Amino acid sequence: RAETTDVLNHCNPHDASSNPETTHLVIGYVQSGKTMSFTGLTALAKDNGYRVVIYLAGTKNNLLDQTSKRLRKDLIGKNGANNDFYKIHPNPTTSDLDDIVGNLESIDEPIVLLPILKHYDHILKVKEIVENSEFVEMMQNETVLIIDDEADQASLNSYGRKNSKNGEDEKSRTYDAILKLRAALPGNTYIQYTATPQANILISMQDILSPKSHTLLTPGEGYIGGKLFFGKGPEGALYRGGLIKKIPQEQVFHKKDNPLTDMPQSLKDALMLHILAVAIVVKWQRVEGVNFLSMMVHPDNTKQWNRVFKDWIVNELNIWRKLMRKPDDHMDKVDLYARFETLFPKAIEYYEVDERPSFDDIKPYIPEVLKNKKVYLVNTDADAETEIQWDDYKMHILVGAEMLNRGFTVENLATTYMPRYSKGATNADTIEQRCRFFGYKKDYIKSCR
Repeated sequence: RAETTDVLNHCNPHDASSNPETTHLVIGYVQSGKTMSFTGLTALAKDNGYRVVIYLAGTKNNLLDQTSKRLRKDLIGKNGANNDFYKIHPNPTTSDLDDIVGNLESIDEPIVLLPILKHYDHILKVKEIVENSEFVEMMQNETVLIIDDEADQASLNSYGRKNSKNGEDEKSRTYDAILKLRAALPGNTYIQYTATPQANILISMQDILSPKSHTLLTPGEGYIGGKLFFGKGPEGALYRGGLIKKIPQEQVFHKKDNPLTDMPQSLKDALMLHILAVAIVVKWQRVEGVNFLSMMVHPDNTKQWNRVFKDWIVNELNIWRKLMRKPDDHMDKVDLYARFETLFPKAIEYYEVDERPSFDDIKPYIPEVLKNKKVYLVNTDADAETEIQWDDYKMHILVGAEMLNRGFTVENLATTYMPRYSKGATNADTIEQRCRFFGYKKDYIKSCR
């Protein structure tokens, strides 16, 4: 509450369109609740008289959908309980102008929320709306809040380095569209949310997107971050970095350096550890509020290789599921259970001795998990599966790259298989954003890998 108030304190008041526009930076850890923060900021803005909030909700449709659904769920609530106070128009165009103006005219004085894709075309369509005479008349002295989610991605001028070397003033299209949108909104406040603010901090202070102030977000209780996972600092001593398992070098996929022809053993073992995690946490322990666990596989940035990995996983899981039907003395079934049993000590090594199940306790749940699972290809194409009903299955496995790279929340993520790596140190912030396995996982951290 205090941090949300601090963010709003750095914004122009709602009725101060004569003020110079300003930019504020909000920094939070990866998967620590930044969406909740700007949802809370929206509610506080409503209480303090603001009428319009624009959200640059990421560069991918799955991020736009995720933001729109979160705003609707957290602010409007079930059965439209708060529908009089919040009006959401995702990716609006001038054809939505009548509805938006109608909302602004309403006696209920709702706040109008416009989540849009972070793409110059969609940004310029909103610019058309806010420049319309009807909109201008309704807003008069009102300012607008612009919330930029993942503000270090796509928003900044990608020609900045080139311009500084050559003395030019070239602008990337999304950056230019943001400048034009801001120019059309007197006294606007531009609020940048990110976990990796290096680029935002290091751009020229003369740049209109350079922040004038900042707020640091404190993660809530139950947040697990890099120090614990990678064995650094006092938190790291708890598991001594053992939650991280290194993929053997010869099994680290790379489309040029190591284009694998078969599913690597490390991926099979990761799948088995994930199945054991679901069996232990969801089925045996029945941890309250943890009704499923998810796995993320992030192999490469190309759709073709993502499909290969997805096919490997689907085929392997189907083989295992069918083997479970065989007689107990069937050699392949015996070998499969033997491999699970070999990995089992690794699955329970961080549980206290008195809370550890035996393999015989967990064994009956393995076929049940295999019957209650779904594998998704999270790509930016027609056959991608980005609509995930988390509560429908006990085990989810998401295979993808750029759409899982940043921003997207993989619910109850327990197992991450990531052979993808970068050769250049300049990608440090991107690598940090790939750590979707950070987050609120205290309830099942002992089964995270």
